[in-house]
Amino acid sequence: MKKIITALTIMAFICAFAFSAEQKAQKPATPATPATPATPATPATPEKAKISKVSGEITDITATESTITVKKEDGTTVTVKATTPKTKEEISKLKVGDKVVVSYKETKAGENVILKVTKLEEKPKKKVTTPVGKPTKEEKK
Repeated sequence: MKKIITALTIMAFICAFAFSAEQKAQKPATPATPATPATPATPATPEKAKISKVSGEITDITATESTITVKKEDGTTVTVKATTPKTKEEISKLKVGDKVVVSYKETKAGENVILKVTKLEEKPKKKVTTPVGKPTKEEKK
């Protein structure tokens, strides 16, 4: 009989221990206050510079500062600066009144830096030709 009582006591002890361990596992821990995410001072990856294009007529060229001002069709103007030898050479071939397309990017300092300048060539007007032997409208009169 002593053996049975000892066995039952040990079993009760084991069941009580298992039951209390199970309750601790199910009981949610007190929630910690959520940490506010830190805002980085500078982004981990540098932002890609936005490339813009403007097309229009050159209204001003400042050789000393290597800048050109382009007037768009809507009347607004954009001033862009040549910073590389290649772009400085490109704008040296231009003159006021030329039609151009300029690709540029804005620097952190707020300057518009030229990436590429393309001069638009004016297409010659088509000459109206008639087949040989047929008179033109002017000749019919």
